[in-house]
Amino acid sequence: MSILRKRVSTETKGGLDTMPVLFSEGIIGLLNLRSRWMRSATAERLANPRGIPMPQLPLLQTGLVRGSIGLSVSGYLYVSGKKNALPGMLAIDPDVCVDPLQQIARAMHTDGGQIPGQTNHEWMEPAPKIGPPLGKRLLSGLGQAGTTRCVATGGESARRCLKTGFAVVQTHSAKWPSGSQFLLLRINSRADERGRAMAGRMRFVREVCRKVRDGAEP
Repeated sequence: MSILRKRVSTETKGGLDTMPVLFSEGIIGLLNLRSRWMRSATAERLANPRGIPMPQLPLLQTGLVRGSIGLSVSGYLYVSGKKNALPGMLAIDPDVCVDPLQQIARAMHTDGGQIPGQTNHEWMEPAPKIGPPLGKRLLSGLGQAGTTRCVATGGESARRCLKTGFAVVQTHSAKWPSGSQFLLLRINSRADERGRAMAGRMRFVREVCRKVRDGAEP
């Protein structure tokens, strides 16, 4: 990153037109990008109550690609528990959501862009409706069967993402998704193997990531 900053700083003295490095092709792992401009995951709120994208969303995504964005991350694909998801957010569960998302991915690929799928294990009430006391009750009340089911959705969502045509699966574990709630000591008061010490609190996220990798295998 420091090397990239240095290169950019030496090429920006004359303004935007002298920053060819940002508009040049880039590589992230196995992804070939048309440019190094990236749009991070954003809550577009352009899905209907079932989590299916509205017509405005493909227009937005393809417009970004045509404006030289090389990679645009989808915002918040909930994997289960629609009743706890934010209004207007996309779904990757159930399978009925795959075809509409596939149309977006195809349109972006046609214009030379890449779209990763950001999955969200939002089985709890999102902020600001939830605070640490309620979070503790929900987390401690989620039994082994419920936790196992949450983990399993990682692999299922990854398979749907690849079927959709998304280039990468990104697991969201910041802020209030269940992954971050397991990690936070002030919320995670579980006394089992997914609580207490840091290694235990990280177990849920690691299990989900393994399921995502398994689901992403060709």
